[in-house]
Amino acid sequence: MVSVSVSGMGIVSSAGHSLSSFNDSLFNGKSHFICSQDFPELSFPVIVAGLSDFSFESSLEDYSDLPRELIIHAKKAGNRAPLTIQTAIIAALGAWRESKIHERNINKQRIGIVVAGQNISQRYQYVSNEAFKREPTYLNPNYAIRFMDTDHVGTLSEIFEIHGEGFTIGGASASGNLALINAYRMIKHGILDICLVVGALADLSPLELQGFHQIGALGGDSYKKIPSQACRPFDKDHNGFIWGQASGCITLEASHGRKNHSNEDTIAISGVSMKLDGYRGSSPNLEGEMFVMNSAMHNGGILPNQIQYINTHGSSSVIGDETEIEAIKQVFGPCAKKVALNSTKSITGHCLWSGGIVEAIATILQMKQSFVHPSLNLQTPICQDCNFVCNQSQSLTINHAISNSFGFGGINSSVLFSKIKGSK
Repeated sequence: MVSVSVSGMGIVSSAGHSLSSFNDSLFNGKSHFICSQDFPELSFPVIVAGLSDFSFESSLEDYSDLPRELIIHAKKAGNRAPLTIQTAIIAALGAWRESKIHERNINKQRIGIVVAGQNISQRYQYVSNEAFKREPTYLNPNYAIRFMDTDHVGTLSEIFEIHGEGFTIGGASASGNLALINAYRMIKHGILDICLVVGALADLSPLELQGFHQIGALGGDSYKKIPSQACRPFDKDHNGFIWGQASGCITLEASHGRKNHSNEDTIAISGVSMKLDGYRGSSPNLEGEMFVMNSAMHNGGILPNQIQYINTHGSSSVIGDETEIEAIKQVFGPCAKKVALNSTKSITGHCLWSGGIVEAIATILQMKQSFVHPSLNLQTPICQDCNFVCNQSQSLTINHAISNSFGFGGINSSVLFSKIKGSK
């Protein structure tokens, strides 16, 4: 039976532009939320864990050890590209380097790409429309390709010379998990040996922010002066999600595609599940969330008492947090009091399309380094008998972990990660 393991990761986020800096932010509970000044047309504060310090050129310098031709392709593709493309390139370079794909003789037709996200370039389109309204001929001709989500697939396949299957997949806030699930299935079924799974940065325009605000999904109204306290998953004062910007990439490989010759443990995807509620709205569904957690464990042959940790969806919305906790309590029964719970969104913000990838990276880092990061701003938990990780990180050996992602439109997903021991 083919197993599907993680051989590389890369990330660009407000909590770090590399795995080491991201891991440091997780362990030490460091966030970087600000009240943005970029949306003067909006009447409410926009709190974001953004990428104001990101530079494509300087980030590219960190990968000078990769083949020169690869970096030339990356630089050419990323110059003057939208932020969403630039961050995807840097994250993918990180995963590619850690996987050492460039050092191996691999058939590029056996490598694929799945990009998580839909309507990825909203702010780019908004700015382009402003130019168009002034004078239609001001529109950049590249817009004809850039506005399509598949520009991410085309750009990355050109840089890395990938010729296997590739596509984008949209599942709202569950997009990242759905991308992992589909990549996992393609490898399990022998379609691919290796797949780059990329979570695209959500670069929202004033339109999306206004829409989220009007349906009551966006939080932060009371935290303009203290933005670091706005994102409060599972705290009684939570009042909506806080936007985060990030792109992440995970390299998945078949067991026969990359052997573990080191003494280090590897992490594999051992179970997956996705289910629809048959509903187009924004409210969560208890039965759907219970189903995917149960199904992922069943798929992986794991029992509830074998799970040490859940990386929750934990979006900081009132009904979302309450529903997820109830689902966990019903699925895990007495074990719910023991399994460690946290929300990476309290550190990174809600990264929307890339959220599942960012949180999978966080889960994998914690499994490898045997710790669980704190859920920030969790001062008064909504559940008194749950094992929330509050205030500071804790040591924990994690052999099996679940990462949940739920999206508008009744989309539920869970991915089960398991540790494969090294030879040490």
